[in-house]
Amino acid sequence: MNKNINSRAELTELLERLIENRLTPEQARQLEMRLRSEPMARRYYVEYLQVHAGLSLQDRLLTGSSSLDELAHAVSNLESTAPLPPRRVPLWRRATPLKLVASLVLILAGFLLGAFAIMSDPDSQFIATLSVTKNCRWKACEQPTYEGAEVSSGKLELDEGLAIIRFHSGALLTLEGPASIILLDKMHCFIEYGKLTADIPPEAIGFSVENQYGTVVDFGTKFGINALKDSGVEVEVFDGIVELRHTTSDNSLELLTGQGGLFENKGITMSKSQRESTNFTKPPASTEPPLFLSSTFGKGQTSYVSSTGTVAATHNKWETFSDTLVLMKNTDQHDKGFNRKAYISFDLEQIRSQEVKSATLTLQFLPTGIGYASNVSDCIFSVYGIKDESLDNWNSESINWVNAPGNLPGGGEVDLEKVMLLGNFTIDSGIQKTSMSIQTEELTKFLSNDTNGLITLVIVRDSKELERVGLVHGFAGNNHRTSAPPTLSIFFEN
Repeated sequence: MNKNINSRAELTELLERLIENRLTPEQARQLEMRLRSEPMARRYYVEYLQVHAGLSLQDRLLTGSSSLDELAHAVSNLESTAPLPPRRVPLWRRATPLKLVASLVLILAGFLLGAFAIMSDPDSQFIATLSVTKNCRWKACEQPTYEGAEVSSGKLELDEGLAIIRFHSGALLTLEGPASIILLDKMHCFIEYGKLTADIPPEAIGFSVENQYGTVVDFGTKFGINALKDSGVEVEVFDGIVELRHTTSDNSLELLTGQGGLFENKGITMSKSQRESTNFTKPPASTEPPLFLSSTFGKGQTSYVSSTGTVAATHNKWETFSDTLVLMKNTDQHDKGFNRKAYISFDLEQIRSQEVKSATLTLQFLPTGIGYASNVSDCIFSVYGIKDESLDNWNSESINWVNAPGNLPGGGEVDLEKVMLLGNFTIDSGIQKTSMSIQTEELTKFLSNDTNGLITLVIVRDSKELERVGLVHGFAGNNHRTSAPPTLSIFFEN
């Protein structure tokens, strides 16, 4: 409490010096920084100048130095009224009770005039533009949700896709579904849940994003926020500086490039920011139904490898490990264990005596909750088959970056002497839950040429992330409880 009182007193002293034209260059810099970074300071600044302007107008009215037309014009512009020429004593200190009442009436009139101006000019209600919508599905809301729509204060709730919101201050937010955000004004918003990334230009320094625990104040940066439902709020700085301020405590934390913080009910803690279209064609007409072969059948298995050590050892401490999803990522941060490649094996023992006519591989992609979708573009994936059958006997519990068959350094690199390309598919940016398939002649030949009843597929993401902490893609593996594991649908020659 004493800290807040002292802060308000210091701000009042700076404003008095501003009014009296006595600010030193250092004090001017200090005042500018506080107004940029503190919403309460900005509100107090406006209120202070409104009171000062109201008292000044009241003085002019009582002395007859202004006409009523001039007075009305000044009242309608109270918020932008410039400080009067310097006086030795601030007006509010020598105001009588009558003068104070008169000034409050004038301020109220100013607010009413301002409100009337807004009502007469609908465009002034808009604070942002929904500049890009990509694969968006929205929940019902009062705001327009078409691309290019001007939006005012209120809620936007996105079920799926990517939406870019350009505030009139210049701030650029990318919302990733599912997420809910409340637009407050051109410098403030509130995230209820979900992920967003922010790109704040110099003219919008001081832009803030509030959450249930506190506020993230920007100082000209790129950062990401992940507001978990009924849990903490994660913040990651991609470039620049932000300050985290906790609402119910005195906690504050400054984060620099590459650092992360966590809002919780008890306060703020530093966290390590170290997490991180298809070739399908219709199957040939056939009177016989296809055979559906799952990776859970027989000796089939699923796993993924990361670019440092075993999967569990690398990612458990960052909470970026999954035992139900098979993960893939391609990044330049190779040495930090962020690259991931997927491995699948299918047991073909039951079809060794049959001739394959066509085959389709289908994967069920699901949100991983790791990384930011706005930090990747449309992503191309490649599916490879291991040609050397002696390498098919890998184990999902012990496979790692070093012993994985056909693996090479880099998130998208494989040993082309040991693998063959079977097909590609593309997942558009913003899409995290989808079913992807390939059906190619190469896949059919690969199955037909198998001699040991077991095949291994390697799936890599060829596309690198645009910014650090990009999205990690993942599809349902053998241990997922609700979604189907990797599946082959196979047609045979009659």
